[in-house]
Amino acid sequence: MSGKPTLVAPLAAAHTFNVGPDVVAPESAQRRTIFTSRCRTECHVNEAETNQMKNSMMKTQRRDFLKIGSLAAASIAIAARVGRPARAAEPHVDEKDATAQSLGYKHDATKVDKAKFAKYKAGEACANCQLYQGKPGGAWGPCPIFGGKEVSAKGWCSAYVKKA
Repeated sequence: MSGKPTLVAPLAAAHTFNVGPDVVAPESAQRRTIFTSRCRTECHVNEAETNQMKNSMMKTQRRDFLKIGSLAAASIAIAARVGRPARAAEPHVDEKDATAQSLGYKHDATKVDKAKFAKYKAGEACANCQLYQGKPGGAWGPCPIFGGKEVSAKGWCSAYVKKA
């Protein structure tokens, strides 16, 4: 700026005061915020620092929120599993069930009617069928053919497909 002071307000008041090296204002304007090019620069820097601090705090708060939120969600999931009893075994297929009778299902494969189900061969059992979903060595396991009911690992039906 030039060496002359800049007048911020008209000199209506009798007394003036010097606000800075290049600003003169009337006494009544003391309560006003007076910006000069130098003050604007300083205020801009302070404003930028303030915004940076706010953004930094916001990012930290978001991180903390996400950390706490994910820990809470994991804790809830674990607590829900711990408090729940083990899943009860599904009901066993009844040999008298309509689906079981139409497929020739028997709990014991050695009792299959070989005249009616010529497809049956000795050694075939649910435990070595592709459809059987039970654990190896388990006595019973689920089979999708019977809608979520469990079949005997030693059983057999005409839907049998040998495991590859």
